[in-house]
Amino acid sequence: MSKQKLFIFDTTLRDGEQSPGASMTKDEKIRIASVLEKMKVDVIEAGFAMASPGDFEAVKAVAEIIKDSRICSLSRANRKDIERAGEALKNANASRIHTFIATSPIHMQYKLKMQPDEVVERAVDAVKYARQFTDDVEFYAEDAGRTDNEYLARVIEAVIAAGATVVNIPDTTGYCMPYEYGEKIKYLRENVTNIHKAVISTHCHNDLGMAVVGLGETVEMPFLALLHAHGFHPGQKGPGRGRGGRLRRRGRPPKPREDISDTRELLLRAGLEVLTEKGFAATGIDEILGRVGVPKGSFYHYFDSKEAFGLQLITRYGDFFARKLDRHLRNTALTP
Repeated sequence: MSKQKLFIFDTTLRDGEQSPGASMTKDEKIRIASVLEKMKVDVIEAGFAMASPGDFEAVKAVAEIIKDSRICSLSRANRKDIERAGEALKNANASRIHTFIATSPIHMQYKLKMQPDEVVERAVDAVKYARQFTDDVEFYAEDAGRTDNEYLARVIEAVIAAGATVVNIPDTTGYCMPYEYGEKIKYLRENVTNIHKAVISTHCHNDLGMAVVGLGETVEMPFLALLHAHGFHPGQKGPGRGRGGRLRRRGRPPKPREDISDTRELLLRAGLEVLTEKGFAATGIDEILGRVGVPKGSFYHYFDSKEAFGLQLITRYGDFFARKLDRHLRNTALTP
């Protein structure tokens, strides 16, 4: 069996920035990119170079500073966008242009006002043109979740033939049930004749709280998966500090019937449940406390701050997801 590789594509600086209140300056993007580089992230999508002069400068700065991760810029499937992305990335140690066009019937008819054949032609032209600026081009079939599988396979086969090295199959609106998303990837693997020449990229949105489960459906097949890891932004304030900078506890004392270590564990388990069910953006401390039966004022007797709790929770979630990946990617009984 051929050895499989899992690539991590982090879009915190581009798609993550679309979260309310998460807009970042150039310097903030550089700081985050530097951390992602230390974490050995394979690909960092630094922004959308054509979107604004500020985003162009941010992509350019990240591309010039980061050396160990590949730097990517998003672009629509038109030459001006691609040229702008290529200019921003020209000094990168390793670069990628991520070009996209919508492929669902509703987007083609009402947003693009284009026929299916025209969309295929535009996608192919974009990939070929992007290859003039970099040897690594990712094609993104926007709204693939609502795209007919037969037509999607036609588009994907055409862009791979044109030179796409990665094909991104996004559930842009969070429309697919997890099994439907898994079946869509399976269909492409079985019906795109040149699929072996490209890496399959998965990109799940969490509109209906099913992004992680949908991704799990694709990994179980298994295949060469490229995870788009959306960053999390805690943003909560830490505990208060008294004179001399010493931490002080806030709120009522914990219930004496509860052992502190047991309650901490219960809080983390409840947090993992809520995070898995609803996603990070919808995970609130009040619901977690309510599941465990801990008064809101007692929270700081178990954790120094919301940030400390959030970091431990994310670590737990990472361990949980890593076990799920290992269970399938290390299973030698499964075919590649």
